[in-house]
Amino acid sequence: MIKANQNIAIQQFLPHRQPMLFVDTIILIETNYVEAIYTIKSDQLFLQNDYFSEIGLIENMAQVCSSIIGQKYFIDDDLQKGDLIGYISTIKTCTIFNLPKINQTILTKARLLEVFDYEDYAISTMETQVLIDDKVYATATLNLLLQNHKR
Repeated sequence: MIKANQNIAIQQFLPHRQPMLFVDTIILIETNYVEAIYTIKSDQLFLQNDYFSEIGLIENMAQVCSSIIGQKYFIDDDLQKGDLIGYISTIKTCTIFNLPKINQTILTKARLLEVFDYEDYAISTMETQVLIDDKVYATATLNLLLQNHKR
């Protein structure tokens, strides 16, 4: 599935809902790559002194990453929202250079490095980075597990 230059609702690809949804829109999604944006809001979780905290950035990166493997589940017409559960199984590396402030918009890019795809779940390794105006704010390599718990 490849979609480019469209504003794609993240809810199509993730089981997350408010207040734990830290992605506004997918702006590009391919089989092994995704870009998404998120504007830091003043009433959200994981704020500290008007900055989006490290855990918020990590959760944002994980959600963007999981949309790559989540897209195959959500093109299945039989799948109901809420049938999938996603987990960060390992944070292999993570470097936070800066924290974004309230009202800043971050661009998160992620690339699938490898995936082990089974009938009811997928385990993947992803590489990701968060940017504002081409300045890197954070990078990470994550292992994610996405499980269909209704089958």
